[in-house]
Amino acid sequence: MRYQEQEIVLHTEARYGKRLPLDFCGAVCRQLAPMMLGSVRMAIEGTSSHLGAAPLWLRQASDVRLVGISERGQGDTALHLEAPPLPWARQQKNFTSSRHSGKRNQRLKIQPSTFWRE
Repeated sequence: MRYQEQEIVLHTEARYGKRLPLDFCGAVCRQLAPMMLGSVRMAIEGTSSHLGAAPLWLRQASDVRLVGISERGQGDTALHLEAPPLPWARQQKNFTSSRHSGKRNQRLKIQPSTFWRE
């Protein structure tokens, strides 16, 4: 599975560019994980939230990596990310769903190393 490149551009009054203060950078990064989880779930299931823990396929599909920071325009900040492609996420959900059909109270265990190569 290959990651796709993504970019988020931040527009701030302070015009940090590629020189983000650590507290600002930390606050932004803390918001990315739940935002990506909800976004992937919305794209695949049509809802951004669900009661209970996120399933393994969703956690893996939301595995977003920050790979760089650059400046855009007049002091805007571009966060360069890599994320699993949505077709891969849909495939993983369908795989785990088909394995669970008719097998109540059984858990499917998938090792992340099956899908990720670092």
